[in-house]
Parts: sequence; C-alpha cells; structure tokens
Amino acid sequence: MYDLRKYEVKIYSQNGEDGIIQYLFDTINTYNETFVEIGSGKGIECNSRFLKESGWNGYQIDKIYVPNNIQIFVTVEKIKSVFKRLKIPIIFDFLSIDIDGNDYWVLKRILELSYMPRVICIEYNANYALDQEFIIKYDPKFIWKKDKYFGASLSSLTTMCRQFNYELVGTDSTGTNCFFVQSGLMGKFSHG
Repeated sequence: MYDLRKYEVKIYSQNGEDGIIQYLFDTINTYNETFVEIGSGKGIECNSRFLKESGWNGYQIDKIYVPNNIQIFVTVEKIKSVFKRLKIPIIFDFLSIDIDGNDYWVLKRILELSYMPRVICIEYNANYALDQEFIIKYDPKFIWKKDKYFGASLSSLTTMCRQFNYELVGTDSTGTNCFFVQSGLMGKFSHG
C-alpha cells in the first residue's frame, strides 16, 4: 500500500481525493476520460466534479434529485440496466462508489458484468482493523443509520478486488476511501 497523503488536494472532494485522483492519472495516464460516480450527492462536493469541470465525460448518480445527474437508488439488481441505458463503455477511466451501505456488493456486480474501470475509489468501513474481514449482508433496501454497520472493511474489499485483477494503491488520510487500479498498471507506481 502506498502513502497517498502527500497527494491529497481538496478542490471539490471531501477528503483530498481530487489530488489523489490527479496523481493516479498522472501516473497511469488516461484512456478515455470517462467517469461514473455512484453516490455523488448534490454533485457539489464529490469525487467527479473536478473531472467533469476538466472536460471529462461521465455520469453522477445518486438517489437524490439534482439537475444534470442521474437519479436512482442503486442496487445490485438495477446496476446492469443503468450501465446499459447510459452506454457505459466496458473500459473506462474512473469509478467512484460511496453509497453508505451496499458499496461492496454494487462494485462486485459491476466487475462481474465485466466492466473494467482503470481506477476505483470506494468508501470502506474503517471501524475494522486493516486485516479484519467485514461485509454487510446485502439488502437492496439498506439505508445507513449513521452507525458502524455499513459497507465493507479494507481487507474484504482488497480480497474481492484481487479476484478481478485489481490492486490496492492506498487510502486517503481520513480512512474514508480506498483506491484500486488494474493489476497490470501497478508497475507504473514507485514506492514513496
């Protein structure tokens, strides 16, 4: 795992993700400058706004209505039809998931459908030790109660992502989001 703290820059993101995302793409280069952010809130403070304003194409998806966003309560059952309707390319640059609950299950389904985002940013549950496995039971109606029961631990996400040929690059300094890249791109990173 790499120390990403020195790359954190907050422009529109909550925890300096803008700078980390910039660093990751400075390192691996872009493919098609396409993003999908699931859980973008109002689109004001999120991981894709800076990309959007920098000329990238993509979609901000959230359960709340915001003009120019896709309003949907994302579930495992709905993700295939949503991606198909939006014509998401099989390979795209950036996927961000922050839905305070079924994040693990939605990501797993996207990867099972053979989508290959080059960089994944996903919220993890830092209430569990780095080596501790934890995944909430899937519930399509899950609503986070602002307690410690949500998402998955870093270890569980890392294990699942490795099954789909992704490697953990690191986390933000707040212990909110973790970043994965396709395994074949890991050689572009140097320790530091």
